Amino acid sequence: HCALFVSALLWLSMSCRAESPIYWLSAVTLDRSGNALQYVCEETVHTLSIYHKQRSKGFKYQGAQTLRFFSECVQLGSAGRPQGDVLAEVQLPDGGGHYLLIFAPVSETNQRSKVLVIPDSWEAFPAGTCRFLNLSANNLALKIEGEVRTVAAQDYTDVEGAQASKDHQQAVMVSLPVAGKPRRVFEGLLHFGRTQRMLYIVFPKEGRRDGRVKFIGIPQSLPQR
Repeated sequence: HCALFVSALLWLSMSCRAESPIYWLSAVTLDRSGNALQYVCEETVHTLSIYHKQRSKGFKYQGAQTLRFFSECVQLGSAGRPQGDVLAEVQLPDGGGHYLLIFAPVSETNQRSKVLVIPDSWEAFPAGTCRFLNLSANNLALKIEGEVRTVAAQDYTDVEGAQASKDHQQAVMVSLPVAGKPRRVFEGLLHFGRTQRMLYIVFPKEGRRDGRVKFIGIPQSLPQR
């Protein structure tokens, strides 16, 4: 009986280790057009529609840590493996969790994209916060209500509302090229909603290396309970 009990414990332990972590994901594209992609989860083909300036519908994923997105013609082969053109793939972080997938086109000549992954739980990115994601090659200087901070290139910085009673706060954003003069890229009011979080994605203007950037804002309200 003892041997049977030990064997059962070993089997249970191996089963727990083998079980894939669970991810809760949503996506947005930096391209202007929406796209429909397919992926495989638990041996079933699912479709994901992604949009510009808008989060996709959230979805649960459990499977291989390398998540691949295919064209709409993907099919499962005899071994249950997907067959189709891979348009994007992403290596998910260990352990599961909540993440936002950001699709950036590789070129204008094909549909392939590279995918960035950033933490996206409401604990890590709470309501009342603006997240500035800097995808340009230059650091950004950000001044909000008199407080100055730096958003490093290829990184993000979270900013809580400086004054909880104000829904809009004065901001200035300056691009800091390594070679060249600083360039003011934004001056105006930014929205800070107490029941909303705001993601600003900053990326370089195509073909420009002088610090010029553009950015999109993606709001999300607290989920209703």
